[in-house]
Amino acid sequence: MEQKILISGAGGFIGRAASERFSAEGWKVSALSRSQGAGVFWDVERGMLNPSELEGFDAVLHLAGENIFGMWTAAKKRKIRESRVLGTRLLCERLAQTKNPPKVFICTSAVGYYGVEPQNPCYEDSPMGDDFLARVCGEWEAAAEPLKAAGTRIAALRFGAVLSPRGGMVGKLAPWFKRGLGAVVGEPDKNFSWIAIDDLCAAAVFCAQTPSLSGPINAVAPDCASNADFTRALGEFFGVRVRLRIPEFLIRIFGGEMGRALLLPDRFVVPKKLLASSFKFRAERIKDALK
Repeated sequence: MEQKILISGAGGFIGRAASERFSAEGWKVSALSRSQGAGVFWDVERGMLNPSELEGFDAVLHLAGENIFGMWTAAKKRKIRESRVLGTRLLCERLAQTKNPPKVFICTSAVGYYGVEPQNPCYEDSPMGDDFLARVCGEWEAAAEPLKAAGTRIAALRFGAVLSPRGGMVGKLAPWFKRGLGAVVGEPDKNFSWIAIDDLCAAAVFCAQTPSLSGPINAVAPDCASNADFTRALGEFFGVRVRLRIPEFLIRIFGGEMGRALLLPDRFVVPKKLLASSFKFRAERIKDALK
């Protein structure tokens, strides 16, 4: 029998790749969309989402959220938080009201949960940080509680940096590296937790099909690269030699809170649950991912 999945954020680079992967695995994919007529309609700001339209889904993959890149003004931070916390809460409350809630709800979070100064290595049961992004991640994951109470299995994927030719970090860095302006950002020996887009989508499918997986799940490659290794590998990929380095104090000055939270932390995150469940990574090393 064909299984059905609802995906929010299906128009983003991760959402498109995930939709393609689930379709290839035989799932019928529907989108949760802010545009009427493009799937199941919802409007977080106005609290609009009809529970009757959520009937019949075996799984939900929730990816929607405000882009975290950009200057973190008060208004930007409010959008980042509300799009994740209020959006997840609205979706889970409405799903809990259906006659047959989905068997699994795969929500997204981030390795930012562990904070800007984490206790390395970071496992799924490591403590939450105390900065803005860490607190957002904590509230984001907790917002799924109404659906968990209704009996749905909750799997919260904590993403590392997602490497994809379609967008994300590689897409933002590509123009600089192509011009020979690639640079190591901050300290070269800091840990950089990442995951290839193919492995991330495969992990989402694996979570949907593996009843024993629940709670927070670190979605990162097992081989945590150093900052210098990642930058060097990206330079080799574009055929350029990386000679520049941007010191931390410049990131703190010009990148503001966003730069400190996204570019400077030293996080050695371990995908303990995926490895224990025998999930097979296609790209374990940074060079494998870029190829």
